[in-house]
Parts: sequence; structure tokens; C-alpha cells
Amino acid sequence: MDVIRQARESSARGDSLWPRPLILALEGHRRGLSSEWVIRCARVLLPRAVTDEREALAHDIESIAAYRSRHASREEIQRRAIEIWYNTPRRDAARTAVSNLYSAMACPFEEGDIRHSLSMCVPILSFFRESERREELLEMVLADFRDFAEASGSCGLAIAISAGPR
Repeated sequence: MDVIRQARESSARGDSLWPRPLILALEGHRRGLSSEWVIRCARVLLPRAVTDEREALAHDIESIAAYRSRHASREEIQRRAIEIWYNTPRRDAARTAVSNLYSAMACPFEEGDIRHSLSMCVPILSFFRESERREELLEMVLADFRDFAEASGSCGLAIAISAGPR
């Protein structure tokens, strides 16, 4: 079964970890690839979130690249996650998702440790929390996964997902 179909079926069953097969497929191809995709998902989902903080949160998402490029410590990235979370008394799904995105980037990757793949699911799921358009968001995320996998030059991964509907 291809990972897109697996994620779609998991979501339909109410499995809260439906993004995990997608994340594992990316990490199986190249370490760090799931992080790139989850950041990309945040960019796709933020404009559809109900929040008064869209500009500030978009800036926070874009700032992750700077933390990653200068190899910031996990502690520094986690501190930023906490700052984002406590920056305002109004916490909505989008703020939660971006804070969780930083926490996910701070999570260490160790072979065989499920914490990394689970932490990568949380930002995506946070965007879904308050949405009334979950099916629409799901299809957007799955389409973006397909595009990302194909664009990443991962021939094996593209073949593995090609059986699913567009």
C-alpha cells in the first residue's frame, strides 16, 4: 500500500497519527527530509488557519531556516518554541502548531527512536485541531507530500507513492 493511501485511510479511521507513514517514508529516504516537508506544510496550512497572528506566525515559520542553517542548539530552538507559545495569552491552533513546529525541530533524531517521527506529526495535527475543513486540509497536505516527494528527486520514494490518486 502506498503511504498516501495509508495516511488517507488512517485519517478516515480517526487515527490521530495519520501523518506518520508520510514522515517515515521521507526519513527512510534521507534523514532530515521530513523536517523540510513539515515546515513546508506549515507554510501551506497557516493561510487557512483562523488566527489574528498570521503575519507574526509566518515570520516565525520562515525564521526556522535561520536556526537550521546556523545549526542552533536544541535548547535554543526549544526556548523559541516556548517564547512563541507564551507570547500572547490568546493561543489558537495556528500558534500551537508553530510552537510545536519549533519543538519538533528541537527533537533529536536517533535511529529506531519514535519520538522524532511523532514530534513531526504534532505541528500538522495542531493545524487540524480547530478546523472545520479537515478533509480539505488533508487533501492539501497529501497533495503537497506527493509534490514534495517528486520534487525531492527521490526516485524510489516517487515510485512508492505513485499508485495513489492525485
